[in-house]
Amino acid sequence: MGFNLPPAGNDGYWGPVTATLDWCEENYTVSYYIAEWWNTWSNLIFPAAALVGVWSSWQTKSEARIYAMYLALAVVGAGSFAFHATLTYTMQLSDELPMIYGTCVSVFVLALMWPPERGTLAVTAGLVVYSVAVTAIYVQIRNPVFHEVSYGLLVAATVILPIRHLLKMSDTHPKETRTLVILFVASFTTYITGFVLWNIENLNCVAVREWRARAGFPLRVVGQLHSWWHLLTGIGAYGSSVLNHYMRLLALGRKDVRIKWLLLVFPLVVADESRKRE
Repeated sequence: MGFNLPPAGNDGYWGPVTATLDWCEENYTVSYYIAEWWNTWSNLIFPAAALVGVWSSWQTKSEARIYAMYLALAVVGAGSFAFHATLTYTMQLSDELPMIYGTCVSVFVLALMWPPERGTLAVTAGLVVYSVAVTAIYVQIRNPVFHEVSYGLLVAATVILPIRHLLKMSDTHPKETRTLVILFVASFTTYITGFVLWNIENLNCVAVREWRARAGFPLRVVGQLHSWWHLLTGIGAYGSSVLNHYMRLLALGRKDVRIKWLLLVFPLVVADESRKRE
């Protein structure tokens, strides 16, 4: 299997694993109908975040591209839910390919941040060609590493492009720059933390399984590091989307919006009519 992770667990409803990846969580140990219980349910963070983002888009009268950016989170979460629940190859593609397409939406928003939007056709065509090429190659070679590299290149773009915009925003919107930087650092740190935990589990699967077996329930749940990857990258991707959303509205000259922090840690863009008078 991909990443050379040793399979473990039981047989279940969806039959033998047909995916090229079988992760470190033991299969069918909680439910006969769900292959990787914790890796499956941890994906609910994505549609939850998407719902908040869609509401924020509606409340701030944002563009279709912003709606699409948030909705992509829900699509990725649904695909990952189906993959980890079944470990079938078809559902694996429903997880991995939307990761490519959804990140392309974020790259589109970032690449065309400032009006006038010159090069819209070229950016759109480039992202479509990239998505089609990755899809065509991946379904032929079935190499998970190819997918990870293809996805990683897009993620790198979503890190590099905001830095460029933040530098410009420090001149055009100095009052908002501190909030923008906080959003960027928090989102990036959260995402990277999830990535590190994901790799720790992949590289030390046997040791992680042994620790979970010794720890017992409920402590062993904390050791489901792939599930932490879902939770942390879901939060990080949402935070990055909020950053892109807010920067886009500021770039369009909107003065009636601000960042609101729910429970002091969960950001969203909201309309604020009082800011029009500033």
